[in-house]
Amino acid sequence: MSAVASIVTNPSLLVSLILLAVGWTFLLFKRPRATDGALVPVAVGGRTLSDFEQKAGMGGVTILLMLITGLTGTIFASLGLSVFVVGGHASLHRTDMHEVDATDFGGEFAVVEQQA
Repeated sequence: MSAVASIVTNPSLLVSLILLAVGWTFLLFKRPRATDGALVPVAVGGRTLSDFEQKAGMGGVTILLMLITGLTGTIFASLGLSVFVVGGHASLHRTDMHEVDATDFGGEFAVVEQQA
């Protein structure tokens, strides 16, 4: 929820996420293909870039945008909040409601609970 609030209140985060999503989607999935099905190579300044160079460059752009827009703080805050919520749910979750009898599902034998 904090990530949504941060992105809505800070338009630069939203713009940077959209730019990153478009860039990575193009690089990984939407690049044009030649007639034989191979990916058309990306050329910058008359030089053809290898796959590694393309991904390293896009990774650098990603890190730069994350640092400039404060996206890293939003990501770590959301991750921390998620861990807290999932941990809280796990600690309060009842498992006794998951005990079923095989006869409930058409089985012949009942499941016997082992005593610890």
